[in-house]
Amino acid sequence: MSQCEELASRQVVDRDMSDLPATTCRKLRGVDATRTSFARASFANVWLEESTFASCDFGRSDLRGLSDHGNRFDRCTFRHTQFGHAALGYQGSRYVDCTFERARFGGTVFARAVFVRCDFVDCGIAGIDFGASRFTDCRFVGELNEVFFRGRFASPQMTDRFGAPEGRPVLKVDFTGATLHDVTFSGGLDLNDVQLPARPGYFLFDDWPGRLQMVETALAASDREAIDTFVNAFASRDSQMHQIISRDDLDAWFGSPVAERLLSALGPPTKSSGPAASGFA
Repeated sequence: MSQCEELASRQVVDRDMSDLPATTCRKLRGVDATRTSFARASFANVWLEESTFASCDFGRSDLRGLSDHGNRFDRCTFRHTQFGHAALGYQGSRYVDCTFERARFGGTVFARAVFVRCDFVDCGIAGIDFGASRFTDCRFVGELNEVFFRGRFASPQMTDRFGAPEGRPVLKVDFTGATLHDVTFSGGLDLNDVQLPARPGYFLFDDWPGRLQMVETALAASDREAIDTFVNAFASRDSQMHQIISRDDLDAWFGSPVAERLLSALGPPTKSSGPAASGFA
C-alpha cells in the first residue's frame, strides 16, 4: 500500500511521512492523522477534503495550490511552509491552536476559514484578502502589507457561492508585535477586541461614518483634494463602524502636515497605540 493510499484509507498515528509526494494522490478525502510529521511533504495542487490533522508537523511542506475544503487542523505547525496560490477555508475549514511561522502565502485565496488561537509569526503577509475568515484569540507578529480583513464577503454572489461565514463578524486579534501598512477592515467587522500594534502611531476609531462626516466639515477648502481622497477611500466601508488608522500610512499618502490635520478632524480616538497625536490631548 502506498503512503497516499494509507492516508486515504486508515487512521495514521505517530508516523513519519516526511517527504511524502502526496501530489500523486490528486485528491484526498477523510484523512485522519495524529502526531504525524509531514515535514517537506508535497501537497501541491492536491484537493484535500473533510480531513482531520492533530498535532501534525507541516514544516517546509509544499502546499502551493492546495484546495482546502472542510478540513480541521488542531495544534499543527506550519514553519517555512509554502502556501502560494492555495485556496484555504472553503466549507469553513478550521485551524485551532496552530502556528504559522515564516510561512508564505503569496497569491493565496481565503474563503471563510476559521482561525482560533493561532499565531502568524513573520509570515510577510502581503497582498492578501482574508475573505470572510474569522480570527479569534489570534496573534500576528511581523509586517502586514495591503491586507483585507472582512466581516463578510465583498459581494452577495460570493456568499451564495461559498456560504455565510461563521458567527458574528468580530476580529479578536493581538497586533502588538505587528506593523500594519495599508490594512483594510470592512464589512461590519467589530474591532473592539483588537490589540493595536505596540509602536506609536495607530489609532482605533468608533462611529466611523460619523468621523468621515467630521472630516468633510472640519477641514479647510485648501485640503479639499486630501479630504476627497481620504473619504472616498473609506466610503465603500460605511457599514464599518470601527476603523484602524496608521499615522505612517497617512504621512505616506498625504504628507505629514495634512495627515496631522486629518487626524485632528477625526476627533479623539477610541484607542491609541502610543502618545496622543496633536489635537487629541
